[in-house]
Amino acid sequence: MPMELIYKKQILQFITVILCVSTFSAFSQKKVILNFDTAKNEISKLKLGGYDLNNNQTYVFRVCNVNNAFHKIKFKASLTNKTSTFPSALQTFVQLDATVVAPEHAGGRSQPSRVDSLINALTGKNAVAGKWSTVGRPIANAPEFEILEQIISGAQDLTKFLGKNWTSISACQSQAKSVIHSLAKKMWKKVPEKLNQNDFQKMVDDLTTDFLNVTSILKSADGIPPGSLIAIYDAESYINSNLDQLKSASDILFGVANCADFIESPAYNATSDFLDLNATAYSNKFSSSPDSLMSQTIGFYRKNKIKIDVTSGFFVTNLGSKSYYFKDTLKNIGTEATHKLDVSFGALFHLHYLVSSYFKAGVAVGAAVSFLDGKTKYLLGPSFVFGRKKEFSISGGWALASIPIPSQVINQTGYKTSPSTAVPTVNDFSWGGFLGLSYSIISSSSSK
Repeated sequence: MPMELIYKKQILQFITVILCVSTFSAFSQKKVILNFDTAKNEISKLKLGGYDLNNNQTYVFRVCNVNNAFHKIKFKASLTNKTSTFPSALQTFVQLDATVVAPEHAGGRSQPSRVDSLINALTGKNAVAGKWSTVGRPIANAPEFEILEQIISGAQDLTKFLGKNWTSISACQSQAKSVIHSLAKKMWKKVPEKLNQNDFQKMVDDLTTDFLNVTSILKSADGIPPGSLIAIYDAESYINSNLDQLKSASDILFGVANCADFIESPAYNATSDFLDLNATAYSNKFSSSPDSLMSQTIGFYRKNKIKIDVTSGFFVTNLGSKSYYFKDTLKNIGTEATHKLDVSFGALFHLHYLVSSYFKAGVAVGAAVSFLDGKTKYLLGPSFVFGRKKEFSISGGWALASIPIPSQVINQTGYKTSPSTAVPTVNDFSWGGFLGLSYSIISSSSSK
């Protein structure tokens, strides 16, 4: 194979590898680690100096030193692009698989006497039991009301335990698993080898529905002793007042059983210059009114992108206007400059690469007007930009300006001169050099 074809093949393979790596990097998620300081009630960046975000990279923000069963954090990202102006003087929580003692209905119905035992427990009469024996699924070792009471108290006690021990993830997990297993022994004739959150909550819902159906029937049944009827109303009232607790029972039990010491945000793409992440943290997550701890906005900045920005400032060139005079009658010309350097004010357009949020490098082109002779100086050269919200630029390079130079008319035959004769001049472009210090005040415009 000719060497030329070998080189072309190697180049093609190299380009393919680069494209694959770039594509993988663009679509893979990266985690930014943050820390929740419980003493100060604030979130801080663990990495010294903060984080710069790679352009078009997807990020997930992880807040550590929390308990995701005790704490809740609402995230909201604001993506904005910066615009340079001339100065005036310029949910989702981590969804863990809820498998603890986890699922399969092993055994399903336990025995055909759950409703019988419930009615008998509430009324003391077996006579009406047979009429309602088809309601719901039977329970193994206790009537619905007792089980529902234990579910309510178990969730409440676990919530209290969590509030006191949320810093110990293992202790919270162990306590929750113990409560789930204890309840499962009463909810199923045979405790499943695995029990998932959906199956657990479905059983709780079925028990609640069955109980309320039976109490509704019994309240209108004949022959119920007054004392028993009062007990029925009291039991029904208790369950109705704790319906929210029953509906969230599996969330509490399995949430604590699978708790972790971090909370992650949704995924956000770094498609703008600034990403401001607002995090609002709460404690007592499972309470009907969680306690607000703090609300904080953390700023992140984009890098690894080509950008165009504008700065304005002061520029020094060696293109100051000069005065000319004839030294003698032989057309020898002398020059006289009131200043060696010219100072101008103007603006530069920068095409630069964001090496980091603090540092950009590239080229700049612009113009400045002299304070001394009013001439416009055109500028071109490399530039280095420093800063985030306020950017300062150091630039230098070539300067071009139209300045007076002696006219060629003096070289014509017969042109007479003397020291008192003014030297005729014309404006012509001359090259020189410049050095500048400029800055910009950044304003933001929403990109979403």
